[in-house]
Amino acid sequence: MIERFIDVMSFEQRLPQDVRESWLSHLTVIDAWSQVSLGRTLIGVDSCGLRQFIRQCVAVGLNTREMAEITTVARHFYRYLRNARYREDDPSRRLPRDLESRACAAPGARESVGG
Repeated sequence: MIERFIDVMSFEQRLPQDVRESWLSHLTVIDAWSQVSLGRTLIGVDSCGLRQFIRQCVAVGLNTREMAEITTVARHFYRYLRNARYREDDPSRRLPRDLESRACAAPGARESVGG
């Protein structure tokens, strides 16, 4: 599904190769993390799971620019799933918009983002 999303977005938005690669990388990391941490694929993650991923990214020191890229691609991905009727909701709607002032870090959340 991730590859299909990248293909559709590449066609519709004429994404440059570096953006396609970045989006694929970000979504693959979230998918791997969600399978290990939540027992479900990226498609089935809810807003709480996405926020948990963001908290762990903040906890391991991912910079604000990378966090913004991750939340942007997540918003595009879940919007695509909703528009294509793979999901009825958009769990990315509840992600923070201002990542610097609304760091989601939870006390003690020091687990690895990659698994």
